[in-house]
Amino acid sequence: MAGGSVNRHHLVPRSRNGRDAAALHRVCHTAIHAALLEKELVRQYNTIARVA
Repeated sequence: MAGGSVNRHHLVPRSRNGRDAAALHRVCHTAIHAALLEKELVRQYNTIARVA
């Protein structure tokens, strides 16, 4: 992935004190946040295996 097309995705949102992050393609990162609520990210998609 090229540098400009990668975003850091916090597995638990920073607003919920998340610290661990993974590199995701910008388009994928945008799609995740468009489709899921923060509470869903915290409860169900809090590991890279569950996001992928």
